[in-house]
Amino acid sequence: MKHLLLKIMIIGLATWASHAQAALTCSSVFSVEKTVTETYDSYLTKKFAVVRNMTSLQHLSALNTYQKLFSAESKDSSSPLSDKRFSEISMKMLSGLISKEKRLTAEELAYMTSTPRNFKIFEGVLYYQAAMEAPIRLLQQYAQYSATRGGTPDFMTAPGAKEKSLRFVQSMYNGPLKYMLLIPHGIDLPGGLTPTQKIFKKLWRNPKYLPNAAEFTTLKKYKAENIFKERQDFLNEHRTWVKIRRVADYALNAIVAVSLIEAYNWYEQLSDPSATAESMDFLDNPKYQLAADEVRVYNETVPFPHMAIEMDGLVYSYGQTHMTVKTTREYVLSEVIQEGMTQGQTAEQTLLQKSIGWTGLNKTERVMQTARLKLGQEQKNKLKRYLEMQTGKRYRNHTLAMDCATMVVKALKEQAQTEIPAIIDPSPSQVMFYLGSLKTLGAENMSKQPLVQELLQVRVAKSKENKNHLWRNLYINMMETRVYWSFVGYSAAQRAYLEARYGKDVQYWDDETLDYFKLWDDEIRKEFFDEAKQGQLGIFEETLTTQDPELKKSLHVAMDAYFGMEEQKLRDIQESPQSRFEDIYRANLQLALLLETKQRMLSQSK
Repeated sequence: MKHLLLKIMIIGLATWASHAQAALTCSSVFSVEKTVTETYDSYLTKKFAVVRNMTSLQHLSALNTYQKLFSAESKDSSSPLSDKRFSEISMKMLSGLISKEKRLTAEELAYMTSTPRNFKIFEGVLYYQAAMEAPIRLLQQYAQYSATRGGTPDFMTAPGAKEKSLRFVQSMYNGPLKYMLLIPHGIDLPGGLTPTQKIFKKLWRNPKYLPNAAEFTTLKKYKAENIFKERQDFLNEHRTWVKIRRVADYALNAIVAVSLIEAYNWYEQLSDPSATAESMDFLDNPKYQLAADEVRVYNETVPFPHMAIEMDGLVYSYGQTHMTVKTTREYVLSEVIQEGMTQGQTAEQTLLQKSIGWTGLNKTERVMQTARLKLGQEQKNKLKRYLEMQTGKRYRNHTLAMDCATMVVKALKEQAQTEIPAIIDPSPSQVMFYLGSLKTLGAENMSKQPLVQELLQVRVAKSKENKNHLWRNLYINMMETRVYWSFVGYSAAQRAYLEARYGKDVQYWDDETLDYFKLWDDEIRKEFFDEAKQGQLGIFEETLTTQDPELKKSLHVAMDAYFGMEEQKLRDIQESPQSRFEDIYRANLQLALLLETKQRMLSQSK
C-alpha cells in the first residue's frame, strides 16, 4: 500500500511541476497554520488557495521537498505509511480528488495529525490534493468528450436486470472486443452499438444534429438527454478540438494499417520453417553465431514485451530496474526474462508477478523474435564498450515512454550510427517491425553492406507449431502497436519531461551499487599492495635508500621498464573492446595506484 501511495503522489507532483525549469530551496511555501476551532473544510480551502498562488518554481520546490520525504518514509518500516489505518485515510483523501463527498471526519483528521511525523506526510497528501485540483477538475469536465463518438454506459441506467446484462454484453462486444480484434475507429461490429451510442455517433458526424422523437425517448430512458446536450454544446464551441480529434483517429487507423503491412512482411520472412530455430540448435550451430562486427536484437513477447541486444556471446538487457549482462546461453535458456522477476522484493515487482500469474502469461511458450545486424567493426566495438560501462546501472524505466527498447535503440543510434526513429523506440514491436522493413528495403550500414542480415524466430518452447507461434507473436506485436499509438501523446510528453529533467542521468549508480564499489575499492587496494610487497615492487622498496650511484642508476632503469610494462598492460585492458566492466573498473583503479606508487618511489630514490 505504501509503495502504491508513494507512486501515485510522486507521479501527480511530477506532472504538475514538469513545466518548471529550476528548483528552489523550499521554505514553508505551503505552510498554513490550523486553528483549534477551524473546520477541516475551511482549513483545506486556505491550503488550496496557497497552492493556487504558487509560482512554477515554488511548485517544483515543494515537489522536491515532498518527493524526498516520501522516498525516505517508504524505506522506513516504522513510517506512518506502513500503518494500515494511516494509508486507508490517505487513500480516502486521494480518492476525494474525484469524489468531493469524501471529507475526513474529526477522528480521521486527528489521527492524521496526531504526531509531527504524521503531520508532515499529511501535508504532502494535502499538497498533492491542492496541486491536482485544477487538472482533475479539467479532466472531469472533458472526460466525456475524450472518446471519438462518446455515448453513455447504457447498462448502468437500463431498467431491469435482463436489459442491464444485454447492454453490458453489447458494450463489451463493441468496446474491448473491437479493440482486441484491431478493428479501426469508425467501424462498428454488427449490432455492437448500444441505443444511445447510435445517437451519439450521429452527433459526432454532425455536431448540430437534433434527435427525433424516438431518439429523444431513448435518451430519456437511459438518462442521457443532459449529457447529449452538454456534448453538443461542447462540440459546437470547440470545432478545432473536433478536427484535431478526427485527424488523430484517422492517423491512428493509418498507423495500424501500416503496422499490419509490416506484420505481413514479418510473416513472409519468417513463415518458412528454416526461419525458426530450436534454442539448443540456435546456441550450438555455427551458422547462427555472430560475426565480429555483428549484433543481434532480441524481442520477447511473453510474458511481456522486452528487448535486449547480444554481441560477443553476451546479452545486454535493461530489466525492470537495472542493466544486466548474461551469457547468450544463460539468457536464451533462462525461464525468467528479466532479473527483476526473480527478486520480488518491491511492491511493483510483486504486483507484476501477480498480474502475469493472473493472466497466465507466465505459462505461455517462449518464442523470441530476433534481428541480426551488421554494424561494422568500429561501430560494434564502440557500442559494446558503451554497454559494458552501463552494467549494473539503474535506469528510469517508464513503459511506453522510456523503457528497455528505448535504451537499446539509443545505444544503437548514438554509438553505432544506426538510425531508428525516436518516436517508435519505446515500443519493442515497432522497432522490430522497422528492422524487418529495413531488411526488405535493403538498407545498408556505413560500410555499404546490408544492415539487417537475418530475421529469425528462436523457440525455447517444446511445441513445434511454428506458424502458431508466429501468428501469436505478430498478434501481440499488433496489440502492443495499437496500445502504444493510442497513448503516444501522453508517452511523448512524459518522455520529454524525463529527458528535460534528468538529461544524461537517465542511467545512474544507485546507493546500493555505490556502497558495493567502496567495498570493492578496498579489496582491490589490498590486493595491489599485498602483491606489491611480495613482488618486484617489494624488491624496489628495499633498495630505494641505497647511496651507491651505479646501483641507483640501475634501479631507475629497472623501475622505468617495470612501470612502463605494467602501465601498458593496464591500458591495454582499458582500451580492449573485449574487456568486461569488472576488468575495466579494476584496471582503472590499479593504474591510479601504480602511478601513485611510481611517483612516490621516484621521489624517494632521488
